[in-house]
Formats: sequence, structure tokens, C-alpha cells
Amino acid sequence: MTIKMLGLLILLVLGSPGKETAILKGKVTDVAEGAAIPKAYIIVHKSGDVSGDIRPSVQPDGSYYVNLSDGPYDVFVTSVGFAPVCTKVVLKTGQVNIYNPRLRVSKTESAETNSQSP
Repeated sequence: MTIKMLGLLILLVLGSPGKETAILKGKVTDVAEGAAIPKAYIIVHKSGDVSGDIRPSVQPDGSYYVNLSDGPYDVFVTSVGFAPVCTKVVLKTGQVNIYNPRLRVSKTESAETNSQSP
């Protein structure tokens, strides 16, 4: 076996070198019934960083998953008809961090729905 092949084998087994990340994942549900909210909107913003936001996709079952560098983040979650929530999380490299946001129906949305009832 050549040295190049041996090096490739080691990379495949150990993973490629580079920046390790932290994983943030979870499931967005409603408080009342625990139902998944597939159209939730998530914004992840690294505290103190003005370079931009990360917007992970929310799957049909309400789950999301994103790789990030370590450090403190603000996580903002909302959906149509629900009150937004914002929380701080501190991510550590190499760890899977779980945050399961639970949204409440917006009082404004409820009032509008009730006022339209006959």
C-alpha cells in the first residue's frame, strides 16, 4: 500500500481535517398540542457578530439542524399565527446542542379570528 493510499484511508476513517463545528438541532412545536410547526421561521445570530444571520430550514415534521462554530447565539423562532420566541444558547465545538422551541398562538391572531366569528 502506498503512502498516499494510507493517508487517504486515515482521512476516511478519522474525517477530514478542518474546522470542527457544533450542531444545533431540535423540533419546533406548539405549546397547546405539541404539534409540529413545519413552516416555522428560524434565525440564528451569533452574539456580537454583525456579519449576518443563519436561517436553517424547518422540515415538515418541525425539525431543524444546523452546523455552527462554537460560541453564544441568539435563536429567534416564529411562524404565522404564533408569538415569536427568542433565546440564547451557548454552543461548544464537537457537541450536539438540542433546542426545542415551543410556540404559543399569538393573542393578536386569536383576537382577529374570534372577531370574525358569526
